[in-house]
Amino acid sequence: ATFDFFNPKVGITYQLSAASNVYASYALANKEPIRSDFTDWPIGQSPKAEQLHDIEAGYRIRTPRFNIGINGYAMLYKDQLIPTGQLNDVGSTLRRNVDDSYRMGLEFDGRWVPTNWFAWGATLAYSQNKIRNFTEVVGDVENFYESTDISFSPDWVASSELAFTPWKPLELALLSKYVSRQYLDNTSSSERSIDGFFVNNVRIAYHTSIWKLKNLGLSLLVNNVFNENYSASGFTWGYYLSETDRLSYNYYYPQATANFLFGLNLKF
Repeated sequence: ATFDFFNPKVGITYQLSAASNVYASYALANKEPIRSDFTDWPIGQSPKAEQLHDIEAGYRIRTPRFNIGINGYAMLYKDQLIPTGQLNDVGSTLRRNVDDSYRMGLEFDGRWVPTNWFAWGATLAYSQNKIRNFTEVVGDVENFYESTDISFSPDWVASSELAFTPWKPLELALLSKYVSRQYLDNTSSSERSIDGFFVNNVRIAYHTSIWKLKNLGLSLLVNNVFNENYSASGFTWGYYLSETDRLSYNYYYPQATANFLFGLNLKF
């Protein structure tokens, strides 16, 4: 297949003051299907290229003590390629075009440095990720949804980093991440979904110079320090025993419990 695209982008930024600005942008983006989309597509049919209209606007302020940004976006898709929740014969995700879909939301990021020994950085994103007029086909049964959630697209994602420097060569940090419920397919069914999760990592870093070394860096990263049991992805498969009796099999990829990573950095 041959694809010819024109992907323009235009934006404007207005400086409100030396520390703050507002901005807005529009972009048209087209993207071709990947190879596996062609090999996994039903015989006699072909996947279509995706088209995206991306509209964004935001505000940012920067001072010596804090940096805050807020961004709003609307991503309007034609023929978006979305995961179906199923896998092919080698375990890769199956995707299909959907005619009309969108992703809209708000993003926040900030960093606060009140003292020379403490800093807090955080991000927060809320989004609505929807397909309009979607028909799910399971065997001989068709289910129509006027509006439904896109698979593997959580409404909420948040992160935090609390960093402490009790004395200059040593840094301690607590890194946290939250992801809300995700759906394994495109039906918004909690019976085929991944529970939200909240995990924390601890990072310890020490930097010094010794002998002929300009820098000796030691680090320890403890991932999932509270030993949470959670899954971040999965897939589903099922069929109907009757027109109203659906049987689903959900499979999840468990994430590692507490684990450790040591690092050594030498600079001569």
